[in-house]
Amino acid sequence: MASTATSPPRAFCPPGARTAHLADACWVLTGPHLFTQLTADCGWSAEAYETWLAGMLAAAMLGPP
Repeated sequence: MASTATSPPRAFCPPGARTAHLADACWVLTGPHLFTQLTADCGWSAEAYETWLAGMLAAAMLGPP
């Protein structure tokens, strides 16, 4: 199955996911602003942020377990 701009391969993304929305979610989650907010402003450790981010990215890209 070929991938298109609006329907990523099902093996890696939730059914009905749109590539642009997944890209936006990854961009927002991995931006420096969120890292700074959570670590400098909220007191998270870099390791806690990394663990949280990995879970969020997995959920966004793969859907619920």
